[in-house]
Amino acid sequence: MLEVESKPERRRWERVPIPVPVFVRGIDSEQRPFLEFATMTDINVGGALLILRHHLAEDAVLVLEVPSAKQQLVAGRRGLKARLVYASWTGGCYVAGLEFVEPLKVGHGLGTARTAQDA
Repeated sequence: MLEVESKPERRRWERVPIPVPVFVRGIDSEQRPFLEFATMTDINVGGALLILRHHLAEDAVLVLEVPSAKQQLVAGRRGLKARLVYASWTGGCYVAGLEFVEPLKVGHGLGTARTAQDA
């Protein structure tokens, strides 16, 4: 039987693997502004995966807005600023790992910190 060596989890918070539609505003790799309706998934307090069509600049900072968010996700606003950590082309779209500039508010199923037992 093949044994797979597991790597320690680097994330500080548990991920929530649900798809969330978002509007994404940013600057693409050709320095053009864009607005795209995309999908955010694997969300936690500190970041998320984003599935989109635009190729992003390496130093991209994006603004994400959940169209149906009735509550503020970060103090004072519904939009989230996020930095691009990595992006890869996968099956006709880009998958981008994002880090939120400010962590999300704790609650609503998010914010469960990892413990040593989780690793």
